[in-house]
Amino acid sequence: MKLRQFVIAGVILLLLGLIYIPILKNEAKTKPVKPTEKVVYVPVLNAKNIQRTERLEAYGQITPNLQLDVVFEVQGKLNPGNKTLKPGVNFKKGDLLYSVERIEQLYSIFSRRTAFASLITAILPDLNVDFSDQFEKWESFALSINESNELPKIPTFNSNKEKRFISSKNILSEYYAIKSQEARLDKYFYIAPFSGSVLNVYAEPGSLVSPGTRIATIVKTNDYEVTVPIQKEDIETFKKAKSLNFSNPAGAYIGVGKLKRISDLLNQSTQSIDAYFSIELNKGYAVYQGDFVNLITETDVTKETVALPMAAVLKNKVQYINNNKIESKKVYLSGKNSDSVYVYGLEDNMKVVLSPVANIIDSLIYKGVEK
Repeated sequence: MKLRQFVIAGVILLLLGLIYIPILKNEAKTKPVKPTEKVVYVPVLNAKNIQRTERLEAYGQITPNLQLDVVFEVQGKLNPGNKTLKPGVNFKKGDLLYSVERIEQLYSIFSRRTAFASLITAILPDLNVDFSDQFEKWESFALSINESNELPKIPTFNSNKEKRFISSKNILSEYYAIKSQEARLDKYFYIAPFSGSVLNVYAEPGSLVSPGTRIATIVKTNDYEVTVPIQKEDIETFKKAKSLNFSNPAGAYIGVGKLKRISDLLNQSTQSIDAYFSIELNKGYAVYQGDFVNLITETDVTKETVALPMAAVLKNKVQYINNNKIESKKVYLSGKNSDSVYVYGLEDNMKVVLSPVANIIDSLIYKGVEK
């Protein structure tokens, strides 16, 4: 009897095992496994602001002191000037750069001058009767009018009565209308106002231009200024400087300059203000529009800055570790030497990444190793 009970109990346990063991295995498989967090170690520098006596340095770009758009106040077919203008072509002051076809306007003026001469001739008999002492000057004036030449100066009136008589015949109004049309003929030519070069060309000879159409952009050569973004706190230092030194990106001294004007607008993204400086180049040195130059004050200033390797600063930003994550912060360059740059805008004890990480992964833990 007992043997039978043991057999039945064993069979029941076996059946329960066959049922529950697969279930328990599936639960073990589906139970989430906590991933192991990966730690990445990066070299960092513990930022420390130190008072340093240095010369302020800023970076600017060469811009033309005078740049003009070539436009006409008249309409017509565009004709070339003394030379074919393309970007980079040089010209001299007084050169004819462009002209607009004006033959129709010339014929219109010829017609009006001829009609005006007839108008004067028609009143000569009345002038001979009422203003006999003034007859000869008006007759000479009528004879001097040539349709191909500008109208001569109108005779001086001897009395108000004479002036009223001439005005009543519409002679004065027609005279000034023709003179206005003559003055407009000069607008069909664009004479170079300075020696310079062509920056851009927007219309070619043969095209139809309208008043205000931009034909080209020209710049005055050998007359440049330097546009430099300067931090607010440095403005006064640059204002007080009697002269400033310029160097090229390689550090070679190229000339001196002075502050000309300062913009009233603050660049919100950089917190800088554009300042404009004259530049007087060393003999034999040339610059071109768009060149970058360094601007250095002659007087020393004391500022609290952090010294960093040049590689740590990328596009005026540095990376630093905060709560095991890499973040970026904008900094402001104050100066440099052969292998380091001095920046301000960092707080003490910030863990600055010495070699900026190109691809930052949020799931990683970043820890700094001080160098």
